[in-house]
Amino acid sequence: MKKSFLSLSAFLLAVSFVLPLFSCSSNLPSKPIPDGMQVAEKGNGYTFYAPEGWDVTTAGGIVTASVSAVDPSNITFVRVTSDLTPSGYFAAGEEELRARLPEYAPVPEESSEEADFGGQTAVCRVYTAKIGDTPYKFMQLITARDGQIYLLTYTAKNTIPSGQVTYFDRYAEAALNAAAAFSFTGSAGEATQEAPEKNEDGLILASDPKISRYTLLVPEDFRPDLSTGITTAVSSAGDAVITLAYTIPEQNTIGEYWEARKTSYATLYENFSVSYEQKEKDEILYRLGGQSAARYEYDFTRGGHSYHAVELMTVRGTYIYTLTLTARADTFEGYRAGALETLLAHFTFN
Repeated sequence: MKKSFLSLSAFLLAVSFVLPLFSCSSNLPSKPIPDGMQVAEKGNGYTFYAPEGWDVTTAGGIVTASVSAVDPSNITFVRVTSDLTPSGYFAAGEEELRARLPEYAPVPEESSEEADFGGQTAVCRVYTAKIGDTPYKFMQLITARDGQIYLLTYTAKNTIPSGQVTYFDRYAEAALNAAAAFSFTGSAGEATQEAPEKNEDGLILASDPKISRYTLLVPEDFRPDLSTGITTAVSSAGDAVITLAYTIPEQNTIGEYWEARKTSYATLYENFSVSYEQKEKDEILYRLGGQSAARYEYDFTRGGHSYHAVELMTVRGTYIYTLTLTARADTFEGYRAGALETLLAHFTFN
């Protein structure tokens, strides 16, 4: 997979009730100790441990350990081939996080350059954002070894269920312990991904059923990425990415919401230009989950390459749902006629 598009995707134990400011390097054990852990995955050159009792699943090469069926707090792990440094890898994907995650905000005072990841030094980046109308907090620990990037992402609600700590703070130490317990067992070799499960039509589930309000199935030449906090699938060729997000916007209409996004894109992307904007008099060409969807298309450049994107927006309840297909300009129309039409035909709201 090409690193120019990896940056688009790869990037979703109880603590004291008198909790000090959380940080990536707080109270880590000096050596990886797997007590209270379970083996989540034994890979080529590593063993990933998750907290004991958590539910472990694997989809599209992403290993996910979730607290329970009723608490979606989770740790995900993925390994990818990249020649970037850990800090460079995160930086390469951060502008996409800003564009795709509503109310994205880094938390530098809780981040670190010296976190523990299997006895290796790792960078740790903490940030907050919204999934739907719910505040979430994310912690990503990233280290590099033998030409591979190892990425562990902890995701939890940034809300207080009871007492004086948030869901995030409740399990933050468990996530740090999982990173510290991670074991490197030899040379990594080339990173590989397990083949994801397919449905009877050969399509792959890209959405997380524990937190999503919809079911998104993608063609078999796409791989889901559950590590960024938003529904993402990346083409096997590395030249296209599909994302789906929903939010309660400050704006009153889809048109006003698009205008706000357009303003943001103009500052994020080089050579940003709009090629189509849905108007009231225009024919509706697409439907999302049986509902009419407004269409917006634009071009931009990134890393010396030209890209084209289409965003389809629909309203359901108080939410605006936005499905985005982004691809290299020279391959976009193929994905529009293939992947986009296929996933729209199978998309449903839960």
